[in-house]
Amino acid sequence: MQSSDQSELVGIPVAVLGLVNYVLIAGGLLIRSELARLLATTLALVGFGFTVYLTYVELFVIDTICQWCVLNAVVATALAVVATVAFLRSGRPE
Repeated sequence: MQSSDQSELVGIPVAVLGLVNYVLIAGGLLIRSELARLLATTLALVGFGFTVYLTYVELFVIDTICQWCVLNAVVATALAVVATVAFLRSGRPE
């Protein structure tokens, strides 16, 4: 996958974009504000969507499975769930 056409987006390696996305999501989840949680949730859902696209590319375009990509897909899915639940619960009194 690292040498495929899909390994970069606008000249930036998707691994770097993913890392930046994870850092921004973590920051958004750590900051106690509605806007930060909304940002983290949005980024997590976008990351999840991009992971779905990359998994499709793995399976149907380049016909190979990357173990790191599968791990990333699992983490991105879990993070999207956690960020969404945190955002939805942020409006409720505890």
